Amino acid sequence: MKRIIGLAIVLLLGLSAVAEEIELNEQTQINIIKNYMRVTGQKYKLPSSYALDEEEETVLPNKCGTAALLDFIEVRDKLNPNLMNSLGAELYVRPVLDLSYDSPGGEFKIHYTKTGPDSVYRASVDSDIDGVPDFVERVALIADSVYEHIINELGYPIPPSDGFYNGGGDEKYDIYLKDLQGEAYGLDYPDSAYIGPGEKQSTSFIVLDNDYYEFYILDANNDRIYIYRNRPLDAIRVTTAHEFFHAVQFGIDFLESELEALGDNVYMMKRYWMEMSAVWMEEEVYDNINDYYNYLPYFFYFPMSSIQQFNSYSDPHPYASVVFPIYLSETYGRDIIRDIWLLCGEMGTGPHFLYAAQNKIDSASNGTASLGSAFRDFALWNFFTGSTRAYQAPNNIGYSEKANYIAIPGEAMDNRYIYPTLVPSNQNFYKPEHNAAVYLKFTETRTIHDKYWVCNEGTWDILCHDTTVTLSDTIVCDSVDCAAFACNILRKCDSIACDSFFCDTIMAPLDTTITICTQDRCFDSTRVTEFDFYDKIDSTMLVSLSYDTLTQPWGLTVLFQLDDDPDSFYYDQYLLTANPYIYNGRKFYPSALIESYNPDLYRSITFIASPASTDLTRYEPRAGMYFGFYVPEEGEIDSSLINVPASVLYSYPNPAVVSEMTGDSIIFRFQVPTDTTSFTTEIEPKMVVDIFTVAGEYVGTVERVIKEIDRLGIAEVGWNMTNAEGREVASGVYIAYARLFSDRLNTFSQKRSLLAEDKVKVAIIR
Repeated sequence: MKRIIGLAIVLLLGLSAVAEEIELNEQTQINIIKNYMRVTGQKYKLPSSYALDEEEETVLPNKCGTAALLDFIEVRDKLNPNLMNSLGAELYVRPVLDLSYDSPGGEFKIHYTKTGPDSVYRASVDSDIDGVPDFVERVALIADSVYEHIINELGYPIPPSDGFYNGGGDEKYDIYLKDLQGEAYGLDYPDSAYIGPGEKQSTSFIVLDNDYYEFYILDANNDRIYIYRNRPLDAIRVTTAHEFFHAVQFGIDFLESELEALGDNVYMMKRYWMEMSAVWMEEEVYDNINDYYNYLPYFFYFPMSSIQQFNSYSDPHPYASVVFPIYLSETYGRDIIRDIWLLCGEMGTGPHFLYAAQNKIDSASNGTASLGSAFRDFALWNFFTGSTRAYQAPNNIGYSEKANYIAIPGEAMDNRYIYPTLVPSNQNFYKPEHNAAVYLKFTETRTIHDKYWVCNEGTWDILCHDTTVTLSDTIVCDSVDCAAFACNILRKCDSIACDSFFCDTIMAPLDTTITICTQDRCFDSTRVTEFDFYDKIDSTMLVSLSYDTLTQPWGLTVLFQLDDDPDSFYYDQYLLTANPYIYNGRKFYPSALIESYNPDLYRSITFIASPASTDLTRYEPRAGMYFGFYVPEEGEIDSSLINVPASVLYSYPNPAVVSEMTGDSIIFRFQVPTDTTSFTTEIEPKMVVDIFTVAGEYVGTVERVIKEIDRLGIAEVGWNMTNAEGREVASGVYIAYARLFSDRLNTFSQKRSLLAEDKVKVAIIR
């Protein structure tokens, strides 16, 4: 064990080039010092005038206190000593604990105590009567297992040894079990910084909470759920994987971070790659614990927020952004995370993550992919999460655990169902930040009522024996100045003049006078009627997108949900260039896409735009990229959506062949009633499904209050095929009694009104 008294001298052998150039205002210094005091157990020293506000308390536990430590360490010589004293802050030294235990693998020394507030979990339980609590022995075995996986299996470099310190200790990596008072699951403290090649390495030690008694999350009713009180070893597992990976990072480049200027002498050191990759390591080493699930809403609820977001060490978004390295590893193999880190180290003091990711994606794909195309696919994967959308995902799209992830809610997407619709790019609320995505979803496209006749080359034999049909590039209109869109979309014009311009495909409105031409002459005007070309009538939906410019292309996915099979999707993908042009001294950006679709074929058309590049300067917090769109066609209320009654629709898959399922649940689908305007009448209805055997024995109940309802009024609840005790049910046939209740309590009974009920048989085949 080592106790470094002269920590300030040992710690601050140098500063990064970036940190040397900055000055910090007083409020920034206060924030850095307060965060440092929180994670080092000193918040009780804060004077009342500096006490933590309640709003500073986080809804979720802080996964890691390392970033707060690094903030303090990197700018220590920039902090006002008088301000430090007024806040009561003291330099942190290694904890002094009276007992230690060497791990069986010989790589770790576990420091602990059996008395006082830092006493380890169940300190008196010692099954082998060797004087060491079982809990401590299990921690040591966990640490050895983490080392074996990260160093020996994955091939990461061993963290720098602290054995060179004078005055005691050994080369074993030190882990301290200490009461962190609910401030962080753990922390990795760099204690001899700026060593090694390029002075970008650091030795470190880990502090883990002694029992994880205080850590909780809030449920839907804002009640506290203490997630590790009876199973602290699971918290030890994921936290050891997380923090020891930080130790590995410190041996590669502990300065891999991005400096962001927030105002006059206000700066933020953003360590998003450190944190998202450390959470990735939790999942890599302990796939079945899934602590990161608790943080995922902070990513999927905010898809327009950049993976570069890092507001503080307690910001959940960087932890939730773990889905990006998960996407990378599931697409290109898990070694890509190591390769990105090693390249960051080779390139010197950060930030280099985005460039390193671009480089390694290119290498792993043999030059067929880039950061832009990868982020485009990543944004598509993020659409197909949750029990419903995971089931609907096209082949090879989505995470291996996508059914267990939360889905992007409707309010996080730009949902459009009234036409025409126009949103200029500079007036759009739904603007994606750099290295993020925006979801523009068009529904009720079937309400578009402008009907067009579509004819391809060679299909005009009823009027003309020639196989070539031409139209003029000049359109003559009685009252409207019309324009031809690439010659193949001609709309709202009374007549079309003929010349010698050739088109392979012609689209013209019904009841429009057109002129049929051959190569050398024109026939008399002919009126397009529904009678003449009934089988050629279709709706047309023109979508025009405009977007900001990037040094690298935007990713765009157009996702089609089929109308005759709503659980089926297919997609088109693009990489959109954005080279601005100058006209009369002004800069203009070209439209990204002008395309026509047949809206009768689709339940929805979703545009997923993802501006991604290695250009760090493009990210500005809470200031998204320009993204606009225009659909000129008119729509009307779909009569099929008016006054739809409540009902229990069906369950799927049924039969549920477990080996063939993408998720782990059977989904029960309900119809929420709609009113005369096609809007649902219930804001937050409740679904309840009781499960019984065919013999009438009770199995279990699933229920859900629906907070986001599909525009079509469809709502769902899933059963994971377990009984009330959480055990898997056997193969067989079960009876599901499904009910849909209103969102309001009855005035007299104070109960929800029953809207619909039905009994459904479901079969399970294991």
